[in-house]
Amino acid sequence: MDFFKGVSVGANGLNVSHLQFADDTVIFCEAKWSEIFTIKTILRCFEVISGLRISFSKSVVCREGVADVEVDEFAAKLNCLSQKLPLKYLGLPLGASPSRRLTWKPVVEKFKKKLSGWKRRTMAKEIDRIQASFLWSDSEYHRKIYLVSWKETVAKEIDRIQASFLWSDSEYHRKIHLVSWKELYKENIEIEVRDGVRISFWRDPWMGSTNLLSQFPRLFHLVVAKESSLSLQVARRSHQSRWVFNFRRSLRAWEEDELVRLQNFLGSGPVLRSNAVDCLCWKLIQSGVFKVNLTYAWGLVNDGHIQRPVKLIWNNFSPLKAKFFSLLAWKGRLKTKGLLHKLGILVSDDALRCILCHESSESTEHIMIHCPFVWRIWSHFAVWWGFQWATRSSIEDFLLWWMGWKFKKKVNQIWKVLPTVIMWSV
Repeated sequence: MDFFKGVSVGANGLNVSHLQFADDTVIFCEAKWSEIFTIKTILRCFEVISGLRISFSKSVVCREGVADVEVDEFAAKLNCLSQKLPLKYLGLPLGASPSRRLTWKPVVEKFKKKLSGWKRRTMAKEIDRIQASFLWSDSEYHRKIYLVSWKETVAKEIDRIQASFLWSDSEYHRKIHLVSWKELYKENIEIEVRDGVRISFWRDPWMGSTNLLSQFPRLFHLVVAKESSLSLQVARRSHQSRWVFNFRRSLRAWEEDELVRLQNFLGSGPVLRSNAVDCLCWKLIQSGVFKVNLTYAWGLVNDGHIQRPVKLIWNNFSPLKAKFFSLLAWKGRLKTKGLLHKLGILVSDDALRCILCHESSESTEHIMIHCPFVWRIWSHFAVWWGFQWATRSSIEDFLLWWMGWKFKKKVNQIWKVLPTVIMWSV
């Protein structure tokens, strides 16, 4: 009925008259008395029909390109307050430049405050899911219009806070990472292409072990849609009968050759399935589903003696914390003085002396087997069991030597638990 016009958004002229969420409403109109009277009438009619009351005292009138005097008159007519942009709506800044980092500072601070209260109950993956769902999606299947690049504004700051939460004692002190992702067989994970919606065309390795960004860095630098999904690129190709890319300038001769190489490399592209969602697959298992026991069995077969100490460490009846401590010792990840010095935490050379013998530098091998004090402990147990032994060069060699001895079942259980118990006690 065109009582008030609202605002026009985007190149297609999308008309937005109001936004609603729960009991909050934002109404857009032009600075005309006729539209103000119309809004006032609609709100009064709503009160009469519903029996509810609108809190005009908590409502505000904001302006854009309108004189302050006129806005104050509008506010007086509506019995509410006047306010300049930007303002907060649902905890997010409304009316400010979304490309400025300062605009998103309150959001980041609120996120930081929430995170400190979650302790260790929150996982980073859940945080990412909430971010994506709340900011960019109406539901699991419908995505909103991107009004701001989350990655360029707040994502890096949020990631920094997450990293600080997961890996640091504070903003200025970082924890020691005891696990390397490469040791978790990252090379054995591959992307299974289905609908292509969740796969980044340039960044994800959906064609082999490397991504297109690594193979064609110059084209990636020049392309406009760097975050384009695989499904979008395939859709463009189906309409144009070839792969189509928008570059920010005309390509030079050698860049044209790179584009031809990319076209040949992509070929006809993957066949997408619209009824299935992209997923990660574990290449070591035929089903593609990651399972700890099968991965462990694969490691024993393929890595041979390298993985054998794992069996000695985990297959005994010592406490779990002692087993994990032995695993860190085997991997050389104990927080010894030598490791702390390597990380720049300890500076003085005098502070690196072994706390037991005060002679050599304190490393994992030294504090566990080479230190004279610890060596006497191992020797005592060796004599007790009737063995003669020589000090090994590394903990791995020592554990392999220990595994070489076999006894009867019950005696063997005691023999297997001794390295873990002694290292934990030391």
